[in-house]
Amino acid sequence: MFPSTLRRLEVFIAVVDAGSFAAAAERLGISQPSISGHVAALEQQMQQKLFNRRRGTSPALTEQGRRLYERGTELLGQVERMTQELGLDQKRVRSKRLVISVQRFLANYVLSHPLVDFAKEHPNIEMVIDIGTYEDVMADLLEGHADIGFFLSRAAVADMPSELVGVQALGFYAAPGHSLAGREDIAPAEIAAEAFVGAHKGSRFGQMIDEILGFAGIANYPVAYQAKEAAIIAELVKVGLGISCSLALSVAHEVQSGKLIRLPVSVPTLQVEVRQALSPRHHPSQSTLLFANYLKTKNVFA
Repeated sequence: MFPSTLRRLEVFIAVVDAGSFAAAAERLGISQPSISGHVAALEQQMQQKLFNRRRGTSPALTEQGRRLYERGTELLGQVERMTQELGLDQKRVRSKRLVISVQRFLANYVLSHPLVDFAKEHPNIEMVIDIGTYEDVMADLLEGHADIGFFLSRAAVADMPSELVGVQALGFYAAPGHSLAGREDIAPAEIAAEAFVGAHKGSRFGQMIDEILGFAGIANYPVAYQAKEAAIIAELVKVGLGISCSLALSVAHEVQSGKLIRLPVSVPTLQVEVRQALSPRHHPSQSTLLFANYLKTKNVFA
């Protein structure tokens, strides 16, 4: 009785997550009549309607259905953790899929190890990780291609509900032989006169850096080189072709090795927000919520 109830609960949650009986059938690899049968059996067992069904529309949860979904996702998560802790069902075929869209800097410098650790702890979840620009992450979320996305921003984004999960520091960097190297204090006007190496001016990240520098009193600065990749920007700065306003984590290795130095510019603390967003196209799945909670409990963005 208990295993059959769990299976019905799993099917019910899949319908909610996928948005329809047909999509749930495709996700679970079973027929649509089988999906309907499991849900009907669960409704009979609960003696409550879980969905309000209307021809031509997606099934909508009743109040009882909403409560069951919230408690059911928690229960299945507990069962999954217990199964893994006891070493049971190790050969189970992965039946859950999680698509994550991440801005490149966060993928390379913040999320790479947590993603691997999560995959090891949850081998039954098929993870698809898309890495790209801010614009790529937004498109993936808005079009429903990704379940969850992570991006950098100055503040909340008007057309994408998101959660602030952390911040990343910015700083000014130059080669050790630069004329400003060794100074104890540098005025914003002096930095504004130097040639910069930075992100593409037309990119969202480039525009964000422009706005941040403008508020810090650094405007109309000359740009000698533009590049999409942080590693390329660092290389151009290392050979003395300009200075950069870069995310501190992206150049930490170069600073530690002495190939770059941080310039002490007299400006307020410069930082950008790290934001997490769920796709507005569908209800967050159990795997999505599990992953988001995992990052919080591990203090990944702290």
